Amino acid sequence: MSAIDDLRQTMARLRAPDGCPWDREQNHQTLTRCLIDECSELLETIDQLDLPHMREELGDVLVQVIFHAQLAAERAISTSTTLPGRSTRSWCAVIPMSSAPAA
Repeated sequence: MSAIDDLRQTMARLRAPDGCPWDREQNHQTLTRCLIDECSELLETIDQLDLPHMREELGDVLVQVIFHAQLAAERAISTSTTLPGRSTRSWCAVIPMSSAPAA
């Protein structure tokens, strides 16, 4: 199992009826400030070229993305397993080189 799968399963457990009360009461709107804060912290590490800290902030942003994906999955909007394929298709449509076969 990949680290992403572990993170997805952890988030699902936290959101389960017997999971974490705080996580269970969150929604897309209540998490907006958390996502903005984590993105701001990531941008700060990029501006400062603080690569070791950037890795930590990337992880924090990833947790926020997985959290929002879990919320969407619960509402049958999308799932965290369909997001990467959807993102890849969108990216390939905008950047043709991204879909070129590897040399």
